Amino acid sequence: SEGLAWAHDDGKWGFIDSTGEVVIPLSFTKVGNFVRGRAWVMKDGKWGHIDQEGKITTPLIYDRASDFSSSYTGSALHASVMLDGLYGKVDINGESIIPCAYIGIDHYSMGLAKVKKPVDGGHKFGFVNQEGKEVIPCIYDQVDRFAEGSEVTIVYKERLAGLVNREGEEILPTRYLNIYPLGNDVFQVRDETDTYYFNSQGKQVEKP
Repeated sequence: SEGLAWAHDDGKWGFIDSTGEVVIPLSFTKVGNFVRGRAWVMKDGKWGHIDQEGKITTPLIYDRASDFSSSYTGSALHASVMLDGLYGKVDINGESIIPCAYIGIDHYSMGLAKVKKPVDGGHKFGFVNQEGKEVIPCIYDQVDRFAEGSEVTIVYKERLAGLVNREGEEILPTRYLNIYPLGNDVFQVRDETDTYYFNSQGKQVEKP
């Protein structure tokens, strides 16, 4: 994995290169693959990340740490971490970008990640951006991930649907029985009496 392989001896893990030379000492309880120049490691029950020289980049303070996703680059290059049962994200340098305040965090789509947050003994959904800001507050019972190329997504409160944009503005209020994306920036919207068609700006349009 990126030129380094796991090595295991006497209950400890480290890494060797292609010649078999130990380049990262066998001092960890568990290790992962290198992805984007980082690998998660566990030592004394705590998790973090190291670089290919064995330097700790994410401090070993977490209860869990994931790979850095190979699908992202730049400011979106994050890894999930868990602390006290709640999830957050760190950047490639191990800095906390999203605090460990969520029951779950999805992957980024259109620059936003779906998050699930404990609220009043239950949970609510919202979205955070790549800087860790909760741009769409966790006030919804469920939300759909932003589809590639879409500026809006479907959100739900008490089983009723609405549309919200990437800035957190409700384009359509959550009062519809069903909202279905038809493509080409058009949504089919149904309430108790009729079916309508709206675009992503909340403007009613003709049936496609």
